[in-house]
Amino acid sequence: MIPSRNGPGFLTALLLTVWIPAWSESIDFEGERARIEAQRREQVQVLDALQQGCQTRFAVTDCVNRVRSQRRQEMAELDQRIAHINSAQRLEQAEQSRRNRAEKIAQRQQPDAQQATPVPEDAVSKPPVKASAPRSPSSANRRMDRAAQPGNTLDGPTRESKKARFLKKQQDAQERRQIRDQRMKEPVPAHLALPLPP
Repeated sequence: MIPSRNGPGFLTALLLTVWIPAWSESIDFEGERARIEAQRREQVQVLDALQQGCQTRFAVTDCVNRVRSQRRQEMAELDQRIAHINSAQRLEQAEQSRRNRAEKIAQRQQPDAQQATPVPEDAVSKPPVKASAPRSPSSANRRMDRAAQPGNTLDGPTRESKKARFLKKQQDAQERRQIRDQRMKEPVPAHLALPLPP
């Protein structure tokens, strides 16, 4: 709801949009929320008293409707102030987070800059040679030792039976893929088809 230029809501909205961003550095968000809640309680008490006063009048419905309208307007203004405070708090937290990240990055780069040593010109002109690390003989020995263990050796018939089982599994998988592909190409029966979207 956009307040009219003549109403008190416009002035409040204008002040909050100009004042809160400039004031957000020193704002006590919880204190401000507490003040708004106290103001809300006071307004509710006043409006409840007005609504009770309406019960003594002849035109009760019209009076109650005016009080309800006033209540909605005042509560909307308070809700808008709370929303502005929440927004300012989020902005302040985001800015603080950005500052913290920038400080961390600066701290990380500072030791890197201090540790950097000047590089001689002849080293810069040569492309760096990437030396691959030779495999350690111990890892090659470990592999050979594992293969030489008695439990890891397979005799001819065992090796052939495992190879036959593997090939059988591969062949079964290939057959299943072919059956699935063939089924996907077939049209779907009408009683199994999904309904058309609206």
